[in-house]
Amino acid sequence: MFKKIGIVGAGVMGEVFIKQFIENLQVDPKDITACSPIIPRLEELKNRYKIGVSENNKDGLVDKDVVLLSVKPQQAKEMLESIKPFVVNQVFVSIMAGVSIQTIEKILGTKKIVRCMPNTPAQIGFGMTVWKADIISPEQKKIVQQLFSQLGEEMEVKIEKSIDASTAISGSGPAYVFDFASHLIESARALGFNKIQAKKLVVQTIIGAGFLFKGSQEDARVLRNKVTSKGGTTEAAFKIIDPSNLAKIYKKATKMAYKRAIFLKKQIK
Repeated sequence: MFKKIGIVGAGVMGEVFIKQFIENLQVDPKDITACSPIIPRLEELKNRYKIGVSENNKDGLVDKDVVLLSVKPQQAKEMLESIKPFVVNQVFVSIMAGVSIQTIEKILGTKKIVRCMPNTPAQIGFGMTVWKADIISPEQKKIVQQLFSQLGEEMEVKIEKSIDASTAISGSGPAYVFDFASHLIESARALGFNKIQAKKLVVQTIIGAGFLFKGSQEDARVLRNKVTSKGGTTEAAFKIIDPSNLAKIYKKATKMAYKRAIFLKKQIK
């Protein structure tokens, strides 16, 4: 078990991991050190979780077993170079979008790297985390997998390209769902529902459909057709949706998001 943990970058996702370390993996708060240049943020985390905090990234590595790297991609190179002198046998878990394992290895001089792409629903334990490990022991991999499972569902991939691809699907995916929800809520308002009613209708519909899909052995197209009775209201709706080339739009959109992920990765060498 990882006993002493450093968090370099104490933003939203950094806090998610802190919470999961303490609540689900039962790590003693005094064995966690969060690092950030923003003093009010450090004080907030210290008061909320009773963990150690520091303005110096060095304190996130010294005597630590695992180090979570969660700074913004633009800050990655400077941060990695600053912590390089303190690398010994730690396992590094990176949630930095677009920063490749190769880049981290090259700067830090270690192959004990796990790169992952969680998404925002991880904040409430319903996230999707796609990850790849380089050279870590089976025991360490088991603990990393256990950690990710606390955030929701997890999926290990064999090639790093899949992490970049997941950015366009599960990483950006919540935004697609929220966008769809906002338009459906507007449509409900246009049909006479008030704001509270419209949100309730849409939220529960999305949640219910999601759980039904998750528990079903049938694919999404079959489930869609089961709701679409011939001559019914749903069929009438799809007479508008189908000709809109929505499928092509999403393929084009996710491809664009994937290309952007690749572009951003090339900027960080």
